[in-house]
Amino acid sequence: MKKSEKAKSMKRPKPRIRISSTGAFLILVFLGAFILGIFMNIEGSGSGEFNRYSGPVLPMTSLNGAEGVDVTRNVNFDFSPYQNTNEYALLAKGAAGISDTYVLTNTTGEHKTLELVYGFQGSFIDHSDEFPTITVNGVEIHPRLYPSVDMEERIWHANNFDNYSRILEENNFLGIAIQQPEELDIPVMAYHFTELSYNGTESALDPMLILRFSLDENTTVWTMGADAFGTEDDGRQRMMFRVDGGEAWILTMGGSLIDPVFIGNKDFNITETSALDGITYKQETFETTLADAIWKLAQKYDFWAIDGFDSNPNSGFMTPELLMDGAVQRIWDYQEPFEQIRLIDGLFYDVITEPRMMYLVFPVELGAGESITVEASYIQEPSRDISGPKNYREGYDLATKLGSNLNFTVLTSSLSNTNLIELGKENFGFDLKNGITEVNLDLQIEHYYLEVKIKK
Repeated sequence: MKKSEKAKSMKRPKPRIRISSTGAFLILVFLGAFILGIFMNIEGSGSGEFNRYSGPVLPMTSLNGAEGVDVTRNVNFDFSPYQNTNEYALLAKGAAGISDTYVLTNTTGEHKTLELVYGFQGSFIDHSDEFPTITVNGVEIHPRLYPSVDMEERIWHANNFDNYSRILEENNFLGIAIQQPEELDIPVMAYHFTELSYNGTESALDPMLILRFSLDENTTVWTMGADAFGTEDDGRQRMMFRVDGGEAWILTMGGSLIDPVFIGNKDFNITETSALDGITYKQETFETTLADAIWKLAQKYDFWAIDGFDSNPNSGFMTPELLMDGAVQRIWDYQEPFEQIRLIDGLFYDVITEPRMMYLVFPVELGAGESITVEASYIQEPSRDISGPKNYREGYDLATKLGSNLNFTVLTSSLSNTNLIELGKENFGFDLKNGITEVNLDLQIEHYYLEVKIKK
């Protein structure tokens, strides 16, 4: 071993928030815009445009169509979650309670079963937005959740309704979410290590098991439980596993590990005197398929250990099945930390934490001439424009028909608990000074917007 040779600090994801280089850049952009606004008093970015866009309240749709069913819809914005504060920008505490209510009427003489879909943007770790609660005729139901592919980059790039709606139209997120997962019946060689422990006599505060190996160009390695990676001067690969009594997995696809060698080390730093004897483990090697291996690991992944997950109101939706489906959707695009060596636990972490389009799917029965009421209720963070304290804005958008195949006949909107807010630019027709908090909306107008300021 060469003196002072160190492993790369590409450690497996721990229960913590990670900031990518893209995320760090965006934070700098955010702060830059904020600071520039303070010192230069720049104007806001214009009606309907925001530094951080949260997306509109989307209309419900149906998987199997809704011919012969008329729908009326009312969207209520409840501002009781707002607190009377002079804070602005990232410290603002505003949020609105959304009640999106539909009355569906079967105008035909036949019984109908509809597979309804309610779409929204969310993640399993973000406390800002709770997943919608769905009721049918006032009774809460438990729809099946279908997450779609990761939307993080696209969401950051969408700063207004036009960009957001274009993204939804250009990407078949609903179709991707409900489609059957790809069959990954690809043969892999699985290496399963258990009972990693140190039984030696030397002092070692953080003993590591190091695996050195080579790969041919056709081999891809997936691993779960590795703590660090590196490339030797001779081109051989290195993985390091913390010896803590746990387990680790390596999957090879398209080939196998070439000349694997295991050695012990006192910690992450590799020096001439860091070699360590006395590390023991059990190893099981077997052939399986990528699908079976990913499913086995999805059942083992401890998503409850992620910071904040156990206290998140959305955590109850997460299951190994959802984790498996999300991993399959992204498995060929995920190439971290390297193209040939990829982290399964990193993939799982991203499936849980990254924002995406999600869909709640549920059946309803409509007898001939019958009407039912369906309501989606949730707390939504506003879109925010952070261009200085004098121009700080929050806004909410409503989409009339975007992505929906329902036959809307009436669209109304209302505001409640408005004593802590003032209205800015809007096209709903509300007028708080004159007590107008309920309005009829034009179904031919696709986009309604409402800017809100906290009273000082």
